[in-house]
Amino acid sequence: EETQRRGSLYTVEWNEVTLLADAVIDDPRVLDPLMNAAVAREEAEFAVLEQVNAQVMTALDFVLQEGKIVGKIGGLDTSAVELATPAKKMQEVVTLGGCVSRKALRLEKAAMVVLDLRQASVGGDWEKVGVVLKAAFGELPEAIEADEFFARDGAEDVLDSTVHAEVALVWNELVDRQTISQLQAELEANGLQGP
Repeated sequence: EETQRRGSLYTVEWNEVTLLADAVIDDPRVLDPLMNAAVAREEAEFAVLEQVNAQVMTALDFVLQEGKIVGKIGGLDTSAVELATPAKKMQEVVTLGGCVSRKALRLEKAAMVVLDLRQASVGGDWEKVGVVLKAAFGELPEAIEADEFFARDGAEDVLDSTVHAEVALVWNELVDRQTISQLQAELEANGLQGP
């Protein structure tokens, strides 16, 4: 039975991990009567952290994969964007105790950026889209094309690759809208009418 419980640590049977961790924290000799109690507690605490990290990663994955902005430049489709459920999932991450791994931290940052972009895009607040992008990347969106930015070495350090396509779409839409606005302003300044 003990081998089966230890094996559950590696097969991600989280109910078994929780039972084992609780038992070890209460009585470290559950694992092995000869095992050092401090080592047993460390193993149990690690198992609990792994369980929490797995739950956090699942919640963040949901936020990043569900309700994406789709379409093409000049024709974004925000009809599938749903903001309430992803916000609840982000609250779940906080309730679970936050991120405990580098990957989870990177996904959390990506989820926060994506949620802000989705909310601003759905609301048609393109000025806020620019603010979110500048805060995330440290440079104005019009200073560089999104695809060029994400092709750089180290782009993964700025924002997890799972959201590059969606963020690039919104970024390029913003640049397109800014370009159209500038052209219309120049046409009007010269006494001409734009489309």
